Amino acid sequence: MNSLTEFMAKKSVGELYAIIHSEEFDYDIRIHATGEIMRREGDPPMGKEQHREIKVNNLRRNSIYIACEELDFTWSSKEVYQFNRYMKNGKTLEEIAELFERNIDEVRILHIDWCRRRRPRKMGRNLIDAICGN
Repeated sequence: MNSLTEFMAKKSVGELYAIIHSEEFDYDIRIHATGEIMRREGDPPMGKEQHREIKVNNLRRNSIYIACEELDFTWSSKEVYQFNRYMKNGKTLEEIAELFERNIDEVRILHIDWCRRRRPRKMGRNLIDAICGN
């Protein structure tokens, strides 16, 4: 067990949630905290169909236009954790889309979010720009 895993194992679930929502921690540490919560609590009971049903109900209440409505941009904490691991292992977005059985555009949006949340402390800003296409 590495020191980060040991560190996370000693934290309470409340402390792990605080780490996840704190901008003081590096993105990778927040993802690791998410993985530890998932290890302890398991997957949330809500599935994709329930997420879509909530979206449809919200649309009925609000007369608004939603771009790319046919796409699903919701991701479970476990999926985000897996995405992070795939990115670190050098998988392409196309490969990740196949692994998740998701539309490539759904994965691209998660990738944009991933790039925006990563801290430039570990890498130079130019490298992040190059990786994320900024």
